Amino acid sequence: MKLPDTEIRSAIISRLNGVISYPVRDMMSRPNDEPPYILLSTQTSSQIPVKDRDFLESTILIQIIGSQNITVNRYEVEQITEDIMNELLPISPSNYIPLTDFNIVSILLDSLNDDVITNDEGVTARKLLRLRLRLS
Repeated sequence: MKLPDTEIRSAIISRLNGVISYPVRDMMSRPNDEPPYILLSTQTSSQIPVKDRDFLESTILIQIIGSQNITVNRYEVEQITEDIMNELLPISPSNYIPLTDFNIVSILLDSLNDDVITNDEGVTARKLLRLRLRLS
């Protein structure tokens, strides 16, 4: 069975690179990347048997990392998250990210969480956006 993971990640990066002005990275940032940036993170896939066919369900965690400041700057990550959601959660299935080997049945917002990373240099706001894709 072919897995959709790489194809999903590539399609998301391609879609976001066309509309988001911040770096979009797969799993980890590059050494010279300055926040804000977007990381495609944990991805899971599972098979769902339904009557006479099987569906695949895949979730992907997208981390939006904000600029480091003395205080938390949530507005920045909120705006970037909103832009990402507008691109990846379209109302019409005709605007779903394009995949070659799979058909997207649905894309849903699975969860949306706020997080803060602190260190000696300041505070970084982070948004965790998890999408759930059902594929046939």
